[in-house]
Amino acid sequence: MMLAQTTTTGEALQIGLWVIAATAVLQALGAAMGIAKFFINRAEKRQVMISPEVVGRPDFDAHVSENRHQHENLFSKLGGMERGINGHLNSELKTLREERREDTRALHQEVNDVAKKVSGLEAANTLQNQRLAEINAKLDRVIERQGQKRESAAV
Repeated sequence: MMLAQTTTTGEALQIGLWVIAATAVLQALGAAMGIAKFFINRAEKRQVMISPEVVGRPDFDAHVSENRHQHENLFSKLGGMERGINGHLNSELKTLREERREDTRALHQEVNDVAKKVSGLEAANTLQNQRLAEINAKLDRVIERQGQKRESAAV
């Protein structure tokens, strides 16, 4: 509170400029450090060469044969797993195909049963229509006879 009372506008402006300048300097230093880290930590191309002393060591051949043996074991394990998975998938596919065939057969059987029932209904409907036509014809004849009897009785 006292600081605000004793400073003038010019002094406040000068302090603000110093703060801005200090911030700019810190940002520039941060950017410079980032660039320096980039160039310092840049990965350089490295070449690895086996020296003749290492190749000449007696345990080198044992290490190479051990490495080869481990690779062969890994490849055989991977091959066994692949064959096992292929066998399992093939058996699963075979099971699914058999289930699909059974489902298809059952569906066809149901469709055939429905078709038989529908054809039976069609035959029964045709027979009923024929009978209805016969009954209708008989009723027409009965009505005609009734009409002829009335006419002859009225005369």
